[in-house]
Amino acid sequence: MDFPVRHCVSINIGTLGATFYLPAEQHACAAAKAALGISELLEKVKSGKVPYMHGLSSSQGAAARIMEEIPKLPKGKHVGTLISPLEKAPFDPDVIILVVCPEQAM
Repeated sequence: MDFPVRHCVSINIGTLGATFYLPAEQHACAAAKAALGISELLEKVKSGKVPYMHGLSSSQGAAARIMEEIPKLPKGKHVGTLISPLEKAPFDPDVIILVVCPEQAM
C-alpha cells in the first residue's frame, strides 16, 4: 500500500486476496496502532475525545474507558503488519483472523 489505511480496512483487503506489508507510518488508525504495539495511544484518542466525536460511544468518559481497556501488545515490538489470505501467506503468521458468520464460529 502506498497510502494510509485503517487496520480494519487492511483486513478487508486481505480477505479479497491481497498480500501486502503495512508499515507503521501507513497505519491510519491510532487505536489499532496502539493495540498492535506500533505506537502509544494519542492523548486525544486515549481521553475518549476522538472516539466519542466519531459516535463510537455514548459519552467521552465511556470512550476513554474503552480505550483504556483495549488489550495492547507491548509498544515497540512491532513496526507494521503483514496482511495475507492464509492460503497465500509467504510467511508463518503470528495471528490468524477468521472472518466467519456466528454459526461457522460455533
